[in-house]
Amino acid sequence: MSREQFLYALCLALLIVPSAAAAGPETQTCSGAANHLLERAARSGDVDAQHYLGTKLFQEGCSAAERNRGLEILHALAEQGHGPTLFDLGQMLLQTARTPQEEALATDIVRRSAEAGHPEAEALLGLLMISDATDATDREMGVYWLGSAADKGFPDAAMALSTLYARGRNGVVMDRCAASLWEEAALLIADPDLES
Repeated sequence: MSREQFLYALCLALLIVPSAAAAGPETQTCSGAANHLLERAARSGDVDAQHYLGTKLFQEGCSAAERNRGLEILHALAEQGHGPTLFDLGQMLLQTARTPQEEALATDIVRRSAEAGHPEAEALLGLLMISDATDATDREMGVYWLGSAADKGFPDAAMALSTLYARGRNGVVMDRCAASLWEEAALLIADPDLES
């Protein structure tokens, strides 16, 4: 994805987040003494802390300066290919896509997140591929991504596979045995104590 496409995606994402002026009077501050440890972890290079801080600062109700800082943090992480940040951006874009080009851009961002190993993105990409499949290869890749997300401990992906196989939807051949196995996997992923 080119830098221009990425900046376009960020601009689209901003359309769904009201500006500080539109949000009315500021009712909270999103930074300060309570964030000291989070700020320190983010400055030390902890990308998960940076993602959390960027998301926190970018939320509605934060000042314009805080939201801009949050956006800068999230932009830097997305440019580095940080899976959770790409997933958040792709998901926002999918919810607001108005044209096939915008939807394709959002899907590409979700794909980048999945390729970075983010399980929720893998599951979403799998579902998108299956629902938009034009041939068996697309469906097989969708099932692959759902399986990969389940292997990483995302129970919703295993449950989605169970449902697909149980109902035989979107070109996936009905297979009650596979449906039962994926349902059991989803339960075990959600509660590993069930195995004992």
